[in-house]
Amino acid sequence: PHQLQGHFDFEEAVEDAKAQNKPIFVDVTGHACNNCREMETKVWSNDLVLPKLKEEFVICALYVDDNTKVKGGKRLGSINSKLARDRWDVNAQPAYIILSPDGETVLAGPRGYNTNIKAFVEFLDKGKNAVK
Repeated sequence: PHQLQGHFDFEEAVEDAKAQNKPIFVDVTGHACNNCREMETKVWSNDLVLPKLKEEFVICALYVDDNTKVKGGKRLGSINSKLARDRWDVNAQPAYIILSPDGETVLAGPRGYNTNIKAFVEFLDKGKNAVK
């Protein structure tokens, strides 16, 4: 949304984040997730949020309901859902996690649905400020 550039593959996001030394903004989302679209519309579009997402983070959107077949016939959504559950104990959408550039350390989150702009900016700043 909002012409944000990002990745749909976690490993690609990590490589990009390492190269740029930027934290990774992980968006655990779904094509059919109404709350996800509401967050994108009401929060991500805000003038205090959108520039931060565009300039300060590498974005990785993990769609848990994507039926695209990959890696030996598995569904991309199943792979993403397992990653979110196993690594961050997340099983609902939306969920936002900010990770270190190497993808190993959680810097902020997980954070779920909450349209409070000030709190979302604080969440982004916490993650961004943790990267030196």
